[in-house]
Amino acid sequence: MDMFVNLITVSLIAAGACLSALWQMRRNSHAKYLSELQRIQWATDMVVEHGQALDAFMGLPNAPESLKTFVLMASDLVENRDVVRHIAAKIKAGQKPEEGEDTEIWNQAQSLLARDAGAYDMFVRALFSGILAALLRWPETAPVLSRPFAPTQDHIKTEIAITARAVRESASNGWPGNLAAA
Repeated sequence: MDMFVNLITVSLIAAGACLSALWQMRRNSHAKYLSELQRIQWATDMVVEHGQALDAFMGLPNAPESLKTFVLMASDLVENRDVVRHIAAKIKAGQKPEEGEDTEIWNQAQSLLARDAGAYDMFVRALFSGILAALLRWPETAPVLSRPFAPTQDHIKTEIAITARAVRESASNGWPGNLAAA
């Protein structure tokens, strides 16, 4: 009889442990689901923001056509998972542009800033909202955004260089060799 009671006791403890483990797994799964849902919502919000900023920037008559072309081509990259992975890897590595790399776009952006700060802000908003939407789109690239970020001039220059390189290397975009002529 004692053996029977011990067997029941052990069985109940084991069943309780199994139920507890299953409950924890379910809770973890639910938390992961909510996290993914939030990431997708943020990505959607950034796509909307990007579309609005892109429309506004493209409608500015004083914005250089070369910067408009650059932002449009960068916007096309949002759909290319491999390119977004490449951009995420560069950001994660903290890679800075090499001296003189993609200075044409940077110089044009700085010239726009000197002429029209509002147009420059719209350029940065269109570019960064597109990059954020792209990074948030896939679970493997979203963790790059896990640390706080504020677009300083150094960040903007770095992102322009990384994005310009990705656009230029993307065969599907037909990158123009001379943006000034675009």
